[in-house]
Amino acid sequence: MGGLPGASGGQVGGNFLKVLPPLMVLALLVGCGKEAPEPRLEVRTDNLVSEADPEMYDDRVLAALQHAGTMEDPIPLDMDFLGAWELDETSAQPFPPHVLALEGRVVSIRGFMLPDVDFENIRKFHMVRSLWGCCFGSPPRMNEIVLVEVPGDEGLDYTYNTLEVTGPLSVVWEIEDGLVNDLYRLEALGVRELGFFDPDAPDDFDPSSGFEGILPSQGD
Repeated sequence: MGGLPGASGGQVGGNFLKVLPPLMVLALLVGCGKEAPEPRLEVRTDNLVSEADPEMYDDRVLAALQHAGTMEDPIPLDMDFLGAWELDETSAQPFPPHVLALEGRVVSIRGFMLPDVDFENIRKFHMVRSLWGCCFGSPPRMNEIVLVEVPGDEGLDYTYNTLEVTGPLSVVWEIEDGLVNDLYRLEALGVRELGFFDPDAPDDFDPSSGFEGILPSQGD
């Protein structure tokens, strides 16, 4: 009985592997006791709606996903990772693969607090990339908003400073009564309050007085 093309000494030759479909190659490698390489994660760049350069976006996303996704090594995110792509609400599953890869993993992201009702002992709020853009410019897209839930009995007081929130992220596609529910839900296991670093605020903007009468002020 003839051997496999390109085979020698009972081993499958390299030329033969090149002509096989990828899934069959993986099956052969596993069957031979060899560890199959993990397939490269697809990062869609054909539907970007931000100013991000597609190649740079691809590199940034893949670099972030090299992290373990644990509290010791969270995945560093920015709002571009979550929302630089166009959301198709007619799709049964609109998330690109690199976003679905975040499900259940611990991430770390910076943004600003938009409380729903309360300004003290806040247990739940929405995080956005910019207070300036949200209040004075274009509202954020649905995939640029993260619902943050604070566990335990003690919540947070309102601040317009930048927050860095760390915890497990849920990626959810859910429509109720024709309305899309929050796409991203983050359990805040760690919260750090930083200074005011709003990327969309003018250089001469003074946050200590600039939000007077619009956003709740700190202090008395």
